Amino acid sequence: MFMQSSGGLTDASLFQGKDAILSGPAGGVVGAVETSKMAGFEKLIGFDMGGTSTDVSHFDGEFERAFETEVAGVRMRAPMMMIHTVAAGGGSILHYKDGRFQVGPDSAGANPGPKCYRRGGPLTVTDANVMTAKLNADYFPKIFGPNQNEPLAIEEVKDAFNALAAEIGDGRTGEEVAEASRRSPLRTWPTPSRRSPFSAATTSPSMPSPASAVLVARAPVWWRTASA
Repeated sequence: MFMQSSGGLTDASLFQGKDAILSGPAGGVVGAVETSKMAGFEKLIGFDMGGTSTDVSHFDGEFERAFETEVAGVRMRAPMMMIHTVAAGGGSILHYKDGRFQVGPDSAGANPGPKCYRRGGPLTVTDANVMTAKLNADYFPKIFGPNQNEPLAIEEVKDAFNALAAEIGDGRTGEEVAEASRRSPLRTWPTPSRRSPFSAATTSPSMPSPASAVLVARAPVWWRTASA
């Protein structure tokens, strides 16, 4: 059986590539819904962050689907889960331009990866989570650096954020700059529908998601503003 963009399964003999363009994110939505139901939640906001993008979905008793959509500039007619995707993930590069923080759409990739990987990479969302202690280096194996035998580069990340804070020069500390960087993309992540999400649980079906999903769960005021 093959997963489709609609969230359903189909037999191999009936499978068509056009029906599975967004099968991965759709599977995340289905998994998030079923997991939330097991925990007693019937309404939820799905928050699925990967390395370069984040998929946001909404569930209020039934799956929300679109039957015509545009993927990578190509208009397609096929049933798909209603998912809002933003080019900001764990590897997205942090910028400070024109007096504001920006995240992505460029990414550090797997190599060199984030600053904390010890490969000369730029500051990313992952580094902001390290700086604000949302990621604990003690739980990571020593597989970083050119010889893949070092821990996460905590001090390098601190130095880079402190340098950025000094460059901005508005009195904020490096940790405060990191926190502001983490929050900057959240206003671009509205729910796909205009239904109120205030009574919904926030479910994260991917590894990088929880640190940012908590921010979503705790920020109903701007969420309503963003989706209005």
